[in-house]
Amino acid sequence: MRTLLTACIGLLLLAETIMGADPAPPSPVPQPAAPANPPSPSANSECPLPPPPEPVTIKRLVAQHKELVPTLSAALEDSDSQVRQMAMRTLYKLNQETGEQKKFIPTLITALKDCDAGVRTTAAGILLQIGKEAVPALQQALKDKDLEIRANTAQVLGQLGADGRDAIPALIATMKDEDKEVRRRVVFALDRIVTGIPVVIQARPASLRQASNDPGLLLPADIPAGACCPAPYYAPPPTGLPGYRNSIE
Repeated sequence: MRTLLTACIGLLLLAETIMGADPAPPSPVPQPAAPANPPSPSANSECPLPPPPEPVTIKRLVAQHKELVPTLSAALEDSDSQVRQMAMRTLYKLNQETGEQKKFIPTLITALKDCDAGVRTTAAGILLQIGKEAVPALQQALKDKDLEIRANTAQVLGQLGADGRDAIPALIATMKDEDKEVRRRVVFALDRIVTGIPVVIQARPASLRQASNDPGLLLPADIPAGACCPAPYYAPPPTGLPGYRNSIE
């Protein structure tokens, strides 16, 4: 009996010990690994900013509107001279921006025989903007069967001044042309090319100004030898590039 009582007391003490002990701490919950490159705090993944618009260029414009160049090319044959002029300027701008202005030179040379003076002047002005790159094609145009193209081509080469010096052999050969207006413009071109080259001044005697009786002489003795004198400037005709049929006598 005593042994049973002792066993019951021991069980009661064990139960109190178990109930009064602190509970075991919960096992830790595993956390996800941090990304290698965490996003910037200012970045908003839900509302990203739109990309900046691409700049508008002539090349993109031509690529998007493939009918643009054919339409303007057809306008070069329009019955209205102002339409032809504006189409020519726009086509030159397109060819210039796309780096294909050399391909436009034959069209400009053909326009030199247009019946309208404004169209001829526009074509000549664009050829002058192209400059030396147009000289090879202009040399070939001196052999064209059309009188107006030959005459106006010589006129353009003259207006190029020193930049047209590579065409001197072709101009000399064109002096045998049967048409007098062509020969006149060839001489004009040679004159403009030669006078467009700067002149090297030689030493002059001090009495040169007095001996010439010219108070406006541009070669005074105080200009040192070897100095570069700019070529004289010749203003273009007030009516622009004259057409062959308007200048023939």
